[in-house]
Amino acid sequence: MILFLTDNITKINGMSIFSVHFKKWLEENYNEYIIILEINTNTLIHVKQNSNLEYSLINKVFVNGHYSNSDIVVRKNHLRKKLLYYNFILDDDCTFTIISHGWQKVKNRFSIYNIAYNIKNLIKTLNINSISKHYNSIIFISNKCDDYRHYDYKWSIKNNFRFEYIDFTKEIFVNHSTSINACLKNYILVISNFDTVKNLFLLFKINFYNKRKGKKIKNFVLLTTKPKSFTNKIIYKLLVFSKVTIIFDQSQKKFLITNCNYLFIPSHTEYLPIVAFEAFSMNKNVLSFYFIIGLSELKKYHFIKK
Repeated sequence: MILFLTDNITKINGMSIFSVHFKKWLEENYNEYIIILEINTNTLIHVKQNSNLEYSLINKVFVNGHYSNSDIVVRKNHLRKKLLYYNFILDDDCTFTIISHGWQKVKNRFSIYNIAYNIKNLIKTLNINSISKHYNSIIFISNKCDDYRHYDYKWSIKNNFRFEYIDFTKEIFVNHSTSINACLKNYILVISNFDTVKNLFLLFKINFYNKRKGKKIKNFVLLTTKPKSFTNKIIYKLLVFSKVTIIFDQSQKKFLITNCNYLFIPSHTEYLPIVAFEAFSMNKNVLSFYFIIGLSELKKYHFIKK
């Protein structure tokens, strides 16, 4: 039996979108029973099990993301206790695989965010050898690598640690309803939550600069989730002030991508954003503020800064 451990698969964000596609990959590549445990809600989301067994034995565990809450559960040896609650047990020879989304280093771009990011991740970089204490292998979601992304890839090569690639660069199409008001025209679409790494403050800066210079402001449309922290609520108000159209209805994603001029990714750092492939599948161009190596070979991808 296979266990897929992920922070989110029901909540709408990048982690959950990837989790859904990884679940499909598991179902396509394994004939074994699969269970999915969403750590943030401590809920068993998807179960295929043999009802004839009093206990179900798990022999493979896939964990979504370095230093995610799912990874912390494994590192703190809390997984067995969580599984016993659902009458699942780990096989003594169970293998553990961590999924890497591109990890650790950020190119020096001289901003407060990058200083904070590197300080936050310093302990992870110093403790990278701990991967081998808890995991048998790593899955990389792309074979692209540079000096700043997939730091753990170079570590794996150096230490002969087992790894494999799973190509998630295939076109992804999301089926949603299209009931949103069709009056939106000639807009630049941004799909992002208010996480600091997403750099949504950039939208305010662009429009503030254009207005100050007497230029036409950009018609940004942001599809997002509601901000929760005090800082993000301030950014939200600044975006509204700078005439950014903000939409919370996630069911409108397909319509918004289909009708936008192009998809804009303002993030400080990304490795392989799945939302870009949703745009590509609808024949849209994707522009990022900073270079995204995972998209670098695709014709419809463009960037502003490297």
